[in-house]
Amino acid sequence: MKFVELEDKLNYYFKNKDLLFQSLSHKSIGSFNNEKLEFLGDSVLNFIITTNIYNIFNDLNEGDMSYIRSNLIQSKNLIKIAKKLNIKNYIQFSSVNDKIDYFINYLLANSLEAIIGAIFLDGGIESVKKFIFSQFNENLNKLKNNRDLNKDFKTLLQELLQKLHFSLPIYDTVKIKNYKYNLKKFYILCKISNPKYIETNGIGLNKKQAEQIAAKKMLKLLNYNFNKNI
Repeated sequence: MKFVELEDKLNYYFKNKDLLFQSLSHKSIGSFNNEKLEFLGDSVLNFIITTNIYNIFNDLNEGDMSYIRSNLIQSKNLIKIAKKLNIKNYIQFSSVNDKIDYFINYLLANSLEAIIGAIFLDGGIESVKKFIFSQFNENLNKLKNNRDLNKDFKTLLQELLQKLHFSLPIYDTVKIKNYKYNLKKFYILCKISNPKYIETNGIGLNKKQAEQIAAKKMLKLLNYNFNKNI
């Protein structure tokens, strides 16, 4: 398979084409797969984004910097970038129903991290920094201009509850169900007991994602009820 069009979109041309092919190869097709590149790419992405946050937001404390990093490199942003680059058309994996969105999104996020690892091995730190900045600068600029976006839904919920003098939320894992292709679904309840009992639910491919979804639902619910009673 030729990857020239993908390299055009990446704005990076591999010296070792095997690295690019490997970065797009899911473990379902054999031992020559992208798992190790994904592991490397995740670490490289974290390092470069963290360094950039440290330089730009050096007035913030460690916790706030962590929130910014989590916001930038969360799965939905990786998936969005992967879709923009049209990575799906190049991923190598065994026959899967294209309508299984969870699995496809899982592949997209992991493959993007693997590509980052491959660029690092092929071109070094400066090449991979250039690629990462080209893909993440838009979101980074949004965060620079709106500090509230630096905080995830769980943090925003906790701050709102403290402001309202409500009890802090409790997150319970209700169940974990096996899903297709070695994936799992996590079912989480977000519960508040004071001044009255309220609960919302979240479903995700990992616990963190499900908790964020439940917290977002709780924020919407509280904002509605709070505004109604002003």
